[in-house]
Amino acid sequence: KLMMNNTFRPLPTDHPFIVAEFNFQKECICKAKGIEIHVAQFDQQSFDDDLFYITNVYCPIAISQSVDKRKAEYFAGRYLVARELKSLGFSHKPLEPNVDRSPRLPNGVMGSISHSNDLATVAVLPSSHVNKENIGVDIQHRISHEVCDDIENMVATVQEVDLVVRYGLTRAEAVTLLFSAKEAIYKALARFVSRGLDFKSAILIAIDKNTVQFELSKDITSQISDSESHNLNGDKSESIICQYDHLAQENAYLTVCYYSTDT
Repeated sequence: KLMMNNTFRPLPTDHPFIVAEFNFQKECICKAKGIEIHVAQFDQQSFDDDLFYITNVYCPIAISQSVDKRKAEYFAGRYLVARELKSLGFSHKPLEPNVDRSPRLPNGVMGSISHSNDLATVAVLPSSHVNKENIGVDIQHRISHEVCDDIENMVATVQEVDLVVRYGLTRAEAVTLLFSAKEAIYKALARFVSRGLDFKSAILIAIDKNTVQFELSKDITSQISDSESHNLNGDKSESIICQYDHLAQENAYLTVCYYSTDT
């Protein structure tokens, strides 16, 4: 069903779809800028196609033809974004997908969405320089040992995993955190990089209790410095920081990457 008009309608507070919500306040490392990250746990069993209609959240054709699990995830993320945009005073619009599947936000806003199983997370904040800054969020339930065996070599180097394990995480937690952080970095950088962003684009160099720091590959750094606003020396390496939280009850990692070409 298409949007009938341009008003967003929040779900009634007793609606069973949103089970629980929690917010995280983040300070941007490089700017005195607060970021609020919203996480919601949703109940896929309580999803029904009418939720798009009730709330007036736009449902693209591709999603309307998906399985319920995909529809529920899509709805949860877009619903949270629409609610944030309303609270920031923006008029309600269909959040059509960009090429990278991120939502096309109104001018003057940057934002990111992620979901994993029954959790959805969003960050939406005003920005007067969307061509110079961006944010990426990711949420990831702990990856099982079996899946770790399959994807570890794709996601990270042996040295990266060892560094996190030496810090005190299990191997499965290390792969999960690295996977999630690199996804958040990917989302934050996608606007500035036209080709070649992958798990090897950022290599872990340091970890502490709430941040992971990565060095960007020369190829990615040179693409960013080609965007006019940036005055990086092309052969100088650049590092990027990701903040993370371990959501113990949900057995998941939440990662946030804020990037500005002005730093």
